[in-house]
Amino acid sequence: MRIGVLYYGTYPQNRGIEQLAHGLSSIGHQPYVVGRLPSSGKRISSFQGFPVIQLPREDEQPLYEKPIPFNPYWMRAVRSVAREHEFDALITRETPLSYPVLRAARRLGIPAFLDMRENMRAMYGKTPHRSLAKKIVRSRFVVGTYESWMVPKFDHIFTVSQELKDWTVKEFRLSESQVSVLGNYPNKQFLDKARRNRDKQNSRADNEPVELIHTGYVLESRGIQDIIRALRRLVDRGIGPFQFRIVGDITNPESYVGPLRELTAELELGEVVKFKPFVPPEDVPGELAASDIGVCSYYLNEHTHQTLPGKLFEYMAVGLPVLSSARRPVVRILEKENCGVVYHDRDPKTIAETLRPLIESASLRERMGKRGVEAIEATYNESHYVEVLETVFGRETATTSQTEHG
Repeated sequence: MRIGVLYYGTYPQNRGIEQLAHGLSSIGHQPYVVGRLPSSGKRISSFQGFPVIQLPREDEQPLYEKPIPFNPYWMRAVRSVAREHEFDALITRETPLSYPVLRAARRLGIPAFLDMRENMRAMYGKTPHRSLAKKIVRSRFVVGTYESWMVPKFDHIFTVSQELKDWTVKEFRLSESQVSVLGNYPNKQFLDKARRNRDKQNSRADNEPVELIHTGYVLESRGIQDIIRALRRLVDRGIGPFQFRIVGDITNPESYVGPLRELTAELELGEVVKFKPFVPPEDVPGELAASDIGVCSYYLNEHTHQTLPGKLFEYMAVGLPVLSSARRPVVRILEKENCGVVYHDRDPKTIAETLRPLIESASLRERMGKRGVEAIEATYNESHYVEVLETVFGRETATTSQTEHG
């Protein structure tokens, strides 16, 4: 099948897009990544060997290019691209694009799939909106109404966690067979590099400081400030030595790095807390392997209780035990695999007491890290992801074949 994967990002260097394209390719399909042309006008024609189509086309100058649900340009462009490239199916990774994708699929007589990464009304509910228009358009009522209208119409829906699947089935009155879980699991390339880098993690000297690491965007909602406050308590009690490395978008003026630097200075932790910019994707396994504990400190809310961070599985893949807030999908995995510890409130004392055993016991870190690796190798990897795709698209291919020959 020739499958159009639609999203409104400007470049396909996105873990989810990459994972989906590789997964579809591995089961014999040809994915085409369809995204948005960046404001710079810079075009690319392929990404890791997969064709890339960027909208708007060079010969079109639409009045509005943003992919709002009922944008007439996007409705026309999606159908035009699907017809021109003879797509056999469409997948949208963005719920706002549901209407133009479904409309095009129905007019062309091809199936449409939704890769639903999050409960959109919950996500927007935790996002500050600067304009009145966005507050209205992204209100819980408007977004919920749109989701309720669109989501059930897809031929199949993928969610990022079991918790989000359970909510989707209940909220939209779907059958279990209409929804599948596609987790943010490490791909083969990442796992290969993780395996090569594990020795680096295991060979760290006993007298070296214990290294905590947090990777990803530096936002207030990531809860990194809670960890920093907890570290002050541990220092005051003479526990350590340790360091906390924050690796992310620290050069972005809109990130939360400014308040974190101020907090670090206020608590006199300049020698403990270190900030480092994003490293290239191919260097992430090595960066993680030079650490001892992976941190997942997200705030708890409806949104985070239904989604899973990809960093969790990356930490596990290189053998890092995980320190996490009580985010339900993460708690489920950490408790099942016994590969990390969970703090249940944001009080610095609680976090410090939860973290302390990991800092003080290298053998505990080693045991938990080993169990995390075993869980990744057995369950949370690209092979399982591909099995889900193969089941769903194999079923769809069989249905299409029966229809054509019926």
